[in-house]
Amino acid sequence: MFETLFRKNAGQSLAPIEPPRMLSGLFASVATDLVVPDAVGITILGFDYYGAPVLSVLDWNLLELNAEVLEGLGDALITRFVELAQGVNLTGGGTAETSTVVVDPTGAGQVLAERMGASSWANVDVVPPEIVEVDVRQRVLAASAHLNGRRVKLTRAAYEKSATFKRHPGNHLLRQIKAFGIGAEASREQTPPGALLIALANGIACAATDPAIRARLMGASQ
Repeated sequence: MFETLFRKNAGQSLAPIEPPRMLSGLFASVATDLVVPDAVGITILGFDYYGAPVLSVLDWNLLELNAEVLEGLGDALITRFVELAQGVNLTGGGTAETSTVVVDPTGAGQVLAERMGASSWANVDVVPPEIVEVDVRQRVLAASAHLNGRRVKLTRAAYEKSATFKRHPGNHLLRQIKAFGIGAEASREQTPPGALLIALANGIACAATDPAIRARLMGASQ
């Protein structure tokens, strides 16, 4: 099952796009890891009510959870929202500064959400229970269908990005996607989704709670 969903149109679905010049808005999704307890995955997405793709992965980061992250992540995300919004026409009526951060409350996520809300100006929400209660693998499989359908795309910056986590450089988002869905059968069955992949899946699921976004995600491939 994993192989079929991730390999279908794999070359096309992961091919990057140039940064959109027009978006309805921005938001970030944050999650902790199932295996590495101090790993925090962050994906920043843009959504578009009218153009294609429906969702664009604009940036990502993988951090070690510590006091600096607890106190500073909210304001750091606001700064990044502003940077990403430069040169982008936001048509949804909001601003980069008021973009939402959704945090998975699983594990250390609840504490992270509370500290972010208390120590920054960030607009912080927790991922709704109806999403968190769905098995995380099922959330990732649902996200993969949208990637395969080309309704969710990685920008070139996100696709080509390299960052260092615990002394390991590389594109951790792509690495987690491939580790979960591509390779030997045993690897696919044994590799749980990482924090970045969980954050991405949660972000897509949260976006789909908007009826207009959900209708576009469930529509024909772009």
